[in-house]
Amino acid sequence: MKFRILLSIALVFVLTWTQAQTVYEDFEGGPPTLNWVASDGIFDGVVDNPATDGINSSAKAGSYTKSNMHSYSLFLAELPAPMDLTTDNQFHIQIYTSAPTQILMKLEGPGGAIEATKNIANTNVWQEYVFDFSAQAANTGITKIILFFDPGVETSGDTYLFDNIVAYPAGPCAGTVPVATIIDDFECQRNASYGNGWDALTAIGNPDASGINTSASVGRYVDPLDEWSALVVDYQFPMDLSVNNFVSVKIWSPKLGKVLLKLEGGASPPAEKFIDITQTNTWVEYSADFSLQAAANHKRIAIFCNAGVLAEAGDIYYIDDIERKPKPAPGPIEDFEPDPKLFWGTAKR
Repeated sequence: MKFRILLSIALVFVLTWTQAQTVYEDFEGGPPTLNWVASDGIFDGVVDNPATDGINSSAKAGSYTKSNMHSYSLFLAELPAPMDLTTDNQFHIQIYTSAPTQILMKLEGPGGAIEATKNIANTNVWQEYVFDFSAQAANTGITKIILFFDPGVETSGDTYLFDNIVAYPAGPCAGTVPVATIIDDFECQRNASYGNGWDALTAIGNPDASGINTSASVGRYVDPLDEWSALVVDYQFPMDLSVNNFVSVKIWSPKLGKVLLKLEGGASPPAEKFIDITQTNTWVEYSADFSLQAAANHKRIAIFCNAGVLAEAGDIYYIDDIERKPKPAPGPIEDFEPDPKLFWGTAKR
């Protein structure tokens, strides 16, 4: 019963935005709904969906080829009337690309502009990217949707498929300002772009809200059937590790073994820390001090839940509060909490 109640709370938290929506473009039923104009690059029009077995089962999608002569190739659609953003202001877009990159979405018009950028870590698969523009809820002067693929890179000229641009109510997380030190808390601070392992991870209700983790929602990670699969946070570009170089994550593990936290993917050699799992079926925080990597070049954080051990069918780990923060100050040598840390005796003179 406890699990069902928590799951119901989390599902309400996660799904409230599905009660209403505004579809701006879905490329179904003929020509595009919007008048897409490629000032730079080429709008290839409506094409067949090459991968209907994933999250986008639509028959058709839009296709755009970026100009390799502009860092910010301008590709936009202007609406015949201003958007009504009072309720539906969380924008979703599905993208299929052959190369890792970024997508910058911008809303613009006489009322001003707002924009945000998301990393695209996975290729040849449809993925959905979410942009919270709830700060513009009262803006009645937004008339354009602008998409910048691979922003800031002049020499790229790849083709990108995009589909299902839909706005939903932003829900309980409306207006959340990302906290730089939080990678993912599976609630409102969902700031990670996942590469490997994205398809094994889902946000669910916390099945054991107790101890150090009473959060409503957590990540459910189904360990693939091998020894070295990892959940990988992909930053696309080198991380600034000068200050936030202490990585921590809460894990509920069904097995004893080792957690491996690893920095990788950049010009520097990988750095890794193995940590013993000493408690099962309870929330434990695992941390790695990467302060020696303060000047290193790494693009990814990999989390191995049972490193080097062949996973078995049904191995499920729960993950929460992935953070990258400053190294904590050392604690006191002795505070007698809950017991003495040192052996105290009587000195002889």
